[in-house]
Amino acid sequence: MFTLEHKLRDTKIITAEDIEILRGHIYSKNPELSESAKTKIISKAIIKVFDREYYWLEKSERLQARKTLLMALIEDGKDDVNYFDAVEAAYSIASHSEKESEFEKWLEEALDESYSFDSVCHIFSRKYKLKKIAVKYKYAVIGVLLTFIYLIYYFMPHFTSDFIVVKDVSMDSYIIAEDEFYREQLYLDYKQRYFPYKIYDYEHLKNYFKALESKLVEGENFKIIVDTARQYNLDPLLLFAIIGQEQSFVPSTTTYANQIINNPYNVFNSWEYYNTDLKDSTEIASHLLDRIISECPIDEDIFEWMNMTYAEDDRWSEGVRRIYYRLNQYVETY
Repeated sequence: MFTLEHKLRDTKIITAEDIEILRGHIYSKNPELSESAKTKIISKAIIKVFDREYYWLEKSERLQARKTLLMALIEDGKDDVNYFDAVEAAYSIASHSEKESEFEKWLEEALDESYSFDSVCHIFSRKYKLKKIAVKYKYAVIGVLLTFIYLIYYFMPHFTSDFIVVKDVSMDSYIIAEDEFYREQLYLDYKQRYFPYKIYDYEHLKNYFKALESKLVEGENFKIIVDTARQYNLDPLLLFAIIGQEQSFVPSTTTYANQIINNPYNVFNSWEYYNTDLKDSTEIASHLLDRIISECPIDEDIFEWMNMTYAEDDRWSEGVRRIYYRLNQYVETY
């Protein structure tokens, strides 16, 4: 089992070097195109590579597996995709659609060695399910650990002075009680999350969108965005603000509005290229934002920090910032 796992990880589907070679080729062949257009061509080529891997899946299944591999490229700054990623994305799909034999044949072609479907399931059924649970609840675990550390410190006897004085400042203004000082230090890294999920009264916001003839208030669209935001502990107004910046809240009078609403965040470069449905694109955008936000240093402006990863336009952050605070005027927090 150890050998199989490492063989999967060592067998690459696409590497950072492959992407750089592809980028160089496209840039040399298409110098007249914009940066955005060149990026779309690169993304399309990468997706074709993923699609070829999943030739044995149905179209909808292939789309699901391909999406997982695309996420692997943006999650944790990964710069390559290997067969461990590919297998993880496909083995549950194969199980549910009773395609174990096709899965085994595909794996044999990739690794030049036969492995049973059960041997692959064994890898993911134990170690990696536990890992996913740990990642999912990492903030809760960190909170508990920090609280535990603080309680140990708080109740253990101390033999130092009762006060700590911050150096090089006026003593009268900056004397801090010792327990308060350490409380601040313990929670410095575990700072309040930027844009946590909030429960709002959306009545006025919906009326605002209706006045704009926005497709965000058609059918289940509004609910899909709010529900997904809750799933990722993300402020729904941030998602709405990004939609406002990217697509002006998708007015129904806009050409191709029915297609744009499927990907109003322009994830994977553009709605024109990546066009599935609103739930799918909202999950991808939320996943990406969750990672970006969690990595933001304490001394960085959060909007500018998101801009560096999310958009090429340096003015994107100011647009999202302005829209976000404007939308706050249309809601009331419970």
